[in-house]
Amino acid sequence: LLLSMDDRDWAMFCYGSHCEYAFNSYGQQKLEKVFLDNFGENDWYGGFEDYIKECSVYLEKAASGKPVRASLFFPILIVIGLSLLAAVVIVAVIWQKMENVSKKATANAYVSAGLQLTEQTDHFTHKTTSSRKIERSSSGGGSSHSESGGGGSGRSGKF
Repeated sequence: LLLSMDDRDWAMFCYGSHCEYAFNSYGQQKLEKVFLDNFGENDWYGGFEDYIKECSVYLEKAASGKPVRASLFFPILIVIGLSLLAAVVIVAVIWQKMENVSKKATANAYVSAGLQLTEQTDHFTHKTTSSRKIERSSSGGGSSHSESGGGGSGRSGKF
C-alpha cells in the first residue's frame, strides 16, 4: 500500500504466484473501502491498521480455500429473468401471428384462379421427415485467456 501525501493519491499492489487467488479484482475493490475512509480523515495509522487486518482476513480465507469472491446469485437471477422475459415475448409474437392460421381440407385455397386442372382431387400419401446433426467447429470463438505465473495486480486512486 503506497501513499502520496502531496497529491493525496494511493496505490495498492500485490505480487506473487497466489496474489490473484487471494486478492482478485473484486477483493481489491472491497479491500480499498476498508482503509480509504481513514485516509480521507487523515488517520494514517488507522488506515494502515485496517488494511493490515483486512489483508490478514483475506489471506486466512484464501488459505482455507474460500477466498473473497463476488456473489453470483443476483447476476444469475437477472440473466434467468431476462431470458424468461425474452422467451415469453417471442412465444407471444409467434402465437399472435398464428391466430389466423387454420388447416384447409383441400388445396383449392392455395391455388391461383388461373390454374386449370384436369382432375381436382387431393390424396395424402405419406410424410417424409429428415434430420442431420449439425457439426460445431472446435476452433476458438475469438476470445483467449492467458495466465502468467507470479504476476501482479493492483488498484489506485485519490483519497
